[in-house]
Amino acid sequence: MTLTKNSPNLTRILTKFQSLKERTRMPDSSLMVSDSECRSKKTRVIIKKGREYCPVQLSDVCLFYFENGLIFLVDKDNRKFMVEDESLNQVYDNLDRSVFYRANRKYIFNVDYLLHYKPAGKNRILVELTISVPEAIIISQYRTSEFRTWIDQL
Repeated sequence: MTLTKNSPNLTRILTKFQSLKERTRMPDSSLMVSDSECRSKKTRVIIKKGREYCPVQLSDVCLFYFENGLIFLVDKDNRKFMVEDESLNQVYDNLDRSVFYRANRKYIFNVDYLLHYKPAGKNRILVELTISVPEAIIISQYRTSEFRTWIDQL
């Protein structure tokens, strides 16, 4: 079968191609939204106070930390509460990354309560917050460049 410009077969083939193209059209990539963008970040976290559970605004949270298998938060008034989440990773996944930074396996802090940071030897960074912390918050030499990039984007 030879196809020429005026051939009825060519017209039929082109029509079929156009209809198939329309039916299988992929959505515009600018309209596609990733899974992480669909999930909204939390604005509150649930804490345990004795036998009660209470919501706390994330803007009031200075620090999350892991101790003895439990997750705690420290608020702006330096009060300590237990968080119901099972892991620090689970907590961090629900936080706004432009506000909270995971310093290491034990600490996640709120940049709004960052007093200052300074070199701590061997290309590590010591973070000081506006609240008292049981032990120093150190960012390892492997995460130093990531931290500096993050802090520069604020």
